[in-house]
Amino acid sequence: MERVTVIPEEYQDIQVLCTSNKGKTLYRDYFHFFRLNATAEKILSGREALSRRGRTDFLSVIFFGVDSVSFPNFQRHLPRSRDFLLNNLSAVEFLGLNKVGRGTLENILPVLSGCSFINGRTVFPDDAECQLIWEEFEKKGYRTVISEEQFWFLAYQNLRRNESGTHNATYDNLAHIKGLQSTGPNPIRRFGCFEHQFAIRVLTDRVLQVARKLSGKLYYHHLWSALTSHRILEFAKYLDNPIHELLSNLSVGGLLKNTLLILYSDHGTISSDYSRTPAGLIEARLPFLYVVAPDWFRAKYKTAMSNLQRNAGGLTTPYDIHVTLTDLLNLSSIADDNMAAHDQKPSGSNSRVRERSLFSNIPLDRSCADAGVPEEYCICYSWEELEYQKDLRIVKAVGYALSVMNFKLRKHRKCSKLDLLKILGGRVRRNVTREEGMMIEVTFQTVPGYGILSGTFTVNPKARSGEEFDLVGEIERQNLYRDQSACLEENLKGIGWIRSVCYCGK
Repeated sequence: MERVTVIPEEYQDIQVLCTSNKGKTLYRDYFHFFRLNATAEKILSGREALSRRGRTDFLSVIFFGVDSVSFPNFQRHLPRSRDFLLNNLSAVEFLGLNKVGRGTLENILPVLSGCSFINGRTVFPDDAECQLIWEEFEKKGYRTVISEEQFWFLAYQNLRRNESGTHNATYDNLAHIKGLQSTGPNPIRRFGCFEHQFAIRVLTDRVLQVARKLSGKLYYHHLWSALTSHRILEFAKYLDNPIHELLSNLSVGGLLKNTLLILYSDHGTISSDYSRTPAGLIEARLPFLYVVAPDWFRAKYKTAMSNLQRNAGGLTTPYDIHVTLTDLLNLSSIADDNMAAHDQKPSGSNSRVRERSLFSNIPLDRSCADAGVPEEYCICYSWEELEYQKDLRIVKAVGYALSVMNFKLRKHRKCSKLDLLKILGGRVRRNVTREEGMMIEVTFQTVPGYGILSGTFTVNPKARSGEEFDLVGEIERQNLYRDQSACLEENLKGIGWIRSVCYCGK
């Protein structure tokens, strides 16, 4: 039986809702609000800025990211966009892109920098080993543009360089977004609106404006859309018409002749009832990825494009996307004559390479361990659902999870002790060897706060004291916690594990 989700009345048509308050568009020329920073202005006024004219060794890049839309959900709710991508733009569709962390930062940071987001630690772009990709394009003379809907969400809050100059990009819309924030809370912002307009259309308009404004110049445009799709699974349907129109306008206007387009998502829905079903657990780990390359690029780099198409059917990760972007900064490395050297693996102890360019020859038997995918997110494993009301292993695992959480929460005096309300599910990994030990995943609800939590554990039956549990990764919150942890000190609010389980009640 098909699952039917009842959408609250206020969500019925967010496109109407967005324009109903003032009934008019406040701003149309979004490019007017982009900030030109001092470093970029110096580059643009000199000879370092690159032009497309007469060049065949460079191309512009549009990276359009969409939050919380899985590949299966893209297929379900964006049929017009998908059809246009495959049949009109010859896009490469990736079937096995596997997320490498729970949320947005854990999956977008590997794309932008090749670095991991570990233990809730924000990696700032001035870390020597974690340079953001748009800074690398900037150094090469590209104009770089950053477009987002929300100041607090991604780059502006978590990846900013400092309070005044966010990313050393040529243009960004920071001043525009901060201006909106200063006018007070927008009561309809949570419905996918931005300045009394449909948020996704704000960004699709921006793509076209930047492409036309920088026509004849080389640029990297990074966009992130969250307001429309972040909260409700079915809201992906509101993306279809705007993205389809964008793709059509880019194609008809000839704006992709010298531009590579990447459409990407960080993960599927992770905070809904559906995300806790067996199918939803899989979808949450499978974001979408489409790559559209110009005709001349496909003809000139035949081996690289052949590898890209082949790799689309195998296991790939956000780390691979980062290496692919760096290849675009040095296209000679993926020329047919140089592909043998490009694909050569390091020898000795470094023979296992976590990240591989999507233009390279990635082994079809690649494992999650080879690709740097944590075990708890690996889609290559199959699982068996257990009768959690009767299975003693589930009960023990949940008890262990509670003890781990409460032990860590003791350090934060304002956080309440958590008690078990009910066990919601449990499953065990099937394809596991005796040497590896059993892996078990449990889902349960706690009070106060009614948090729905899940944890993955390895079980060592050979332990002297019986079954011994080891937490794999972190305890994860599966439903929204809103302001339940507002009492935490400011420096702890970036630590996802504590922030999502703390209930301020003492």
